[in-house]
Amino acid sequence: MNNQVKLTFCGHENVGKTTLCRTFMSYDRRKDKPSQNLLPGDLAGTSLATMAYTQDDGRRMVLKLWDLAGQEVHHATHSFFLTDNSVYVLVFSIQERFDLAGDHWLQVLKFHAPSSPIILVATHLDVVKSSERKERLKQIKEAVECACKDNKHLKIKGVYGVGFGGIGMSDFVWGLEEVISTHPFLNKAPPENAVELQAELAQICTKRASEDRELVLTWNEFVTVAKQCSIPSKKYISSLKFLQERGDIIYLPGREAKVGFSPAAHAIRDSIRGSGISVVYDGEGIIILDPYWINQVFSKLISGRPGLYNENQGMVNIQHLKKHLWSSAPLRVQSELIKLLIAFEVVVQLEQTEKLLIPSLLPDKMPNHLQSVWPTHDLSSDQYVRYYKFPFVPPEFFGCFLARLASMKGYFKEYWRSGVFIENEESKCLVRYKISENTISISARSKNTDTSPVPFFCYMIEIIDALLDNTVRSSIVERLMPCPRCLDMHAPKPTLFSKECCEDAVLAGSSSVI
Repeated sequence: MNNQVKLTFCGHENVGKTTLCRTFMSYDRRKDKPSQNLLPGDLAGTSLATMAYTQDDGRRMVLKLWDLAGQEVHHATHSFFLTDNSVYVLVFSIQERFDLAGDHWLQVLKFHAPSSPIILVATHLDVVKSSERKERLKQIKEAVECACKDNKHLKIKGVYGVGFGGIGMSDFVWGLEEVISTHPFLNKAPPENAVELQAELAQICTKRASEDRELVLTWNEFVTVAKQCSIPSKKYISSLKFLQERGDIIYLPGREAKVGFSPAAHAIRDSIRGSGISVVYDGEGIIILDPYWINQVFSKLISGRPGLYNENQGMVNIQHLKKHLWSSAPLRVQSELIKLLIAFEVVVQLEQTEKLLIPSLLPDKMPNHLQSVWPTHDLSSDQYVRYYKFPFVPPEFFGCFLARLASMKGYFKEYWRSGVFIENEESKCLVRYKISENTISISARSKNTDTSPVPFFCYMIEIIDALLDNTVRSSIVERLMPCPRCLDMHAPKPTLFSKECCEDAVLAGSSSVI
């Protein structure tokens, strides 16, 4: 049976995730109190560690611990490290209001790891008067119980409070270990020879790291190793998925992969097809031998260096990246890293240029000069609009959308973190992503009275609809059309009709929708 589980600490920045993770790792289980010597931790981006302990029944447990960075710029990369069959510790500060319904991390975990148990931990309990602590935690637990009754997809297995000086740590440690020990994944039998495969991959990883090589296996290289370990070909994918859920590797499906992996993985696979990338990963995909290694590549890029990126534009020249960020790496490795960043869509290669766009580092607001190009009300132009209303927009979704747009030839494009402006000789389009409302709007206008924006508008709709089919369950996204008369009257909040309602009216031969 499996004895290894992936344990991930997540939450917003500055809530104490790293301290909690390190305290858990260093906890003196014999004395049932925190150790005075915290293990060192890497605070940049995301850190990974491995720990082992022995349960009361004598069973040895191995944990792959992840400490995910809380800064928003890292959110889009987290999806590649969130796997089902893990255990998640969602950390928040008791000093701040915790919104169960709207919390970013709960939404992310429901999307990427719906079967995984979650433990909520309120930090900074020491700032609450000792006489009020039980009542504060009771209120949080009652709110969680109500939320779980209303939402069966929430798998919250415990709520704890911790604070400076070891307050609450004993209850948290033993509660967490109880959740881990009863995790169904531990009773899952590994695919045939998967453990031997993991050991062989670990040896290859160690060897390549000592040679300063990229820690990546192509599909053909993986097949060779799998055959050496007597893995049946029909078990290749299940073996990779098992090792990924344990936290040993990351598998990135290629063009020909047809597997039940995360929506983010499918989005990457499909969007690289037409992205204009000079070298893509064909076949069944690639295997990242060390998840921490690829995360460091991501973090180093996102953290960057002063002067590395075009100020306020979120762009970097490929040659500058190689020269200033990876100068010590061999040229072949530098090229491979660029390929990985593009394949994971951490960056987007702009059409026929040596520039990379980094969606998470784009400016927050629409450029001021576009206000004159796209006035709020334009009487001289026909306008077509569609809204997409999501229950939740995955952080990586808009970056995937930008990757699709980057491959469009013959268009001028200007990007910011929550939108993009695109135009050609005949039409122009504005796409806006309102994070707080979980909506994306697409508006298209003609540039003169002799042309129609309809073809351009339909093209944009096709792009986003295709992406929806590969990233989220398309059926749970509302497609809404604004009332044309409201648009003509420049109503600030036009009446919206569902796409289905409009289609039914057309089929019924009606000229209006009631």
